Amino acid sequence: MSNTEPGWYYADGDPPGTMRYWDGAQWIGEPTTSQPTYAGGGREYGGAGARLGARILDAIIIGIPAVLIALAIIDDTDDLATGNSFGFALIGLLIGLAYEVGFTGTTGATPGKMILGLKVIGEDGNSPPSWNAAFMRWLPAVVGLVPGAGSFIALVLGIASGVMISSDDQNRSVQDRVGKTFVVKK
Repeated sequence: MSNTEPGWYYADGDPPGTMRYWDGAQWIGEPTTSQPTYAGGGREYGGAGARLGARILDAIIIGIPAVLIALAIIDDTDDLATGNSFGFALIGLLIGLAYEVGFTGTTGATPGKMILGLKVIGEDGNSPPSWNAAFMRWLPAVVGLVPGAGSFIALVLGIASGVMISSDDQNRSVQDRVGKTFVVKK
């Protein structure tokens, strides 16, 4: 099996009708009668509730410095108060870039994910995933800056991600598919 790709297979010596996860070098876990919803290395995928909770925590963590910085540098507080400031959106996006890509690329999880026991792995099963994967996961956030339709497009992507996480057997969101990653339980 040493040249066999990682995946679920029957292992010699296991009971008939069972399978076990092969990580490319060794068998992981116990034999099972059906393929569980696990990512590479036998890890369980993060569920919709935990992922939504992590996203909310991360939004709060990102939002506080974004508002403070915006208050310090944006002159027109009316635009800031009504949410019509491109500058405010850009500040939030740049803080989000540093936060999301920085934490995902170095630790495999944002603080929100860490608090809720989740981490991001690459398709190869490694955590943290590559810097490229961390950046690509963040990239869909840029649609929020599209003049006029950005907020609507971001809302549609958020709803699509929620539907995907809830209905996909690997709980993969738009960001996971773009970044070629999985969110798993620690």
